[in-house]
Amino acid sequence: MLAVFDRTVAKIPEGLRAPAAELGEGGGRLMGHFSATRDGAVVVNLGSGGAMAYTPEKHNPFFPRFLAVVDNVFCLFQGHVENIASLKQLYGLGKTTNEAIIVIEAYKTLRDRGPFPASQVVRDLRGHFAFVLFDISSNSTFIAADADGRVPFFWGADSEGHLVLSDDVDIVKKGCGRSFAPFPRGCFFTTSGGLQSFQHPLNELKAIPRVDSQGQALLEGQCVLERGPIGPRKGQCIKPFVIDISGGTVGQSGWTKTMLSSPSTPARPPLLSPPPPPLPLPKFHHHLLLPVRRRRLLASLTAPLLQLLLVSPSPARARGLFRMPPARLANRYFLVRAGESVYESAGVLRTNPVAKTSVDSGLSPEGARQAARAALELKRMGACEDSCWIWPSITQRSYQAAEIIASVNSIDRSRIVPEYSFLDARGLGAFEGRNIRSISEVYESDSLSPDNKPPPVDDGTPNESVADVFVRVTQLMSILETQYSGDTVIIVSPDSDNLSVLQAGLVGLDLRRHSDLLFSPGEVRLVDPSSIPDYKQPASAVYKCANPPSCK
Repeated sequence: MLAVFDRTVAKIPEGLRAPAAELGEGGGRLMGHFSATRDGAVVVNLGSGGAMAYTPEKHNPFFPRFLAVVDNVFCLFQGHVENIASLKQLYGLGKTTNEAIIVIEAYKTLRDRGPFPASQVVRDLRGHFAFVLFDISSNSTFIAADADGRVPFFWGADSEGHLVLSDDVDIVKKGCGRSFAPFPRGCFFTTSGGLQSFQHPLNELKAIPRVDSQGQALLEGQCVLERGPIGPRKGQCIKPFVIDISGGTVGQSGWTKTMLSSPSTPARPPLLSPPPPPLPLPKFHHHLLLPVRRRRLLASLTAPLLQLLLVSPSPARARGLFRMPPARLANRYFLVRAGESVYESAGVLRTNPVAKTSVDSGLSPEGARQAARAALELKRMGACEDSCWIWPSITQRSYQAAEIIASVNSIDRSRIVPEYSFLDARGLGAFEGRNIRSISEVYESDSLSPDNKPPPVDDGTPNESVADVFVRVTQLMSILETQYSGDTVIIVSPDSDNLSVLQAGLVGLDLRRHSDLLFSPGEVRLVDPSSIPDYKQPASAVYKCANPPSCK
């Protein structure tokens, strides 16, 4: 694959362009050369933005290539994604969807209504890949490569200021001369944000030239003369190389290396002198080996073993094993229901996960006011006085509420951690699309058994029982209790059931009574064992609960 972008679309990063860029033929001529030398080549002219080219020639079955276009968004993809099934479900795509279309849909979601950062979108792609995406409507590009670097992917700058990208190093050399490098592993490049790391999005990427001990930049083929301990010795010709963010050598380049560092971290010059010779191995002589009696040898080996067997092992401790109700909590928790959505304001139940990032799943005008009141209530309660973590569902209204909470409480957006599945609204099956008042029928069924499910439906909406929701929120708490200690965590859910089931589990309430803990839109609660309502006898004595919250 090959892509050439104009400087107005992709600004060449600092350090990628070397003084030898004029040695290349230029990216403008590469497309003609590519189409003439590759069988079945397809060239896409992107107007003033540049061009992209694809060929099935030299197809690698382990890292296949794809070219896709959806709504004037073009994508060249090479590699494979391991979690493709879950991504199809997340973005509501069909079974025949390939990786390139998934990248396009992820980009469109991010562009139009994405409540999560671009680094999270790329981090969700698990596998070995490299892709180049171009959006004609916004004249912008989105480029990324995985953290392992198994898929060959190079970029360079030609003498005309074009950014050249390809999986063929010879093509990039032809257009850019020595001004090229492997694309940094675990990074992505956008028109608006430049080069960033999706593994460490808070760190700054800097291009640092490799220098010798005198502070001079090393160019390819340059020889360096070093003075040895007994006088000068012959110099050694050293070729510069590129170092990725993990610090490993990934290939030859003109003169730059890309490292992940803070702005104040100085560059360390490389060691140019060869490593010292290995120490000589000691010589063993047969007359130094003393005879050892077999019985004495066995006794010496058995004694330490008996000591180990006699020592009683200490009990194992596993903090991450979380059970409901917990004996103690390592953190302080606030439970917040997001404000009402546009669907809810219209009186419609909508729980299909396909619609969770749609505009109508976002906050209504009244829902925005409810979220603002929740943010002020958290501020009054001192939830974020010493900072806090905000864990919202990626459902549109939850993330919007989280952003409002962060803004009101002066919390940086980097402390918003989107949750992708455990906080999804409870799937109501055949109740999908019904009037919101029909939720009372679901709660009547819940009061009989936590295993009762709403009737199923064939549109993909899950039908979850209270027990299913209980499993999800228990897994969420296990993650939070393992990841944090002594922190404040604000959980923002799109619906009430996640929070009422979670609170019932935390305080040891019969799960069939979770609706007694119903959360209204925008309501805030501190997890408090004293908030358990008075116990009510179930409708039938058969369902009496002896071990809450695990009741059947």
